[in-house]
Amino acid sequence: MGSNQFRVDIAGPARMCRYGRLKLDPLIAATVPLRRINEGFKTMKSGALRAGLWISAP
Repeated sequence: MGSNQFRVDIAGPARMCRYGRLKLDPLIAATVPLRRINEGFKTMKSGALRAGLWISAP
């Protein structure tokens, strides 16, 4: 992971999520079941989504 210091680099954003100061929900544009992962990636690559894609397990 390069020069990543996981315990240091993730602690701040994780704390912000826990206290509601970092909102992740607006970053999820679509939820796709795992069985449709290829379709989800095609949609994401086409530029049809303004935010990220969440892949959910069945």
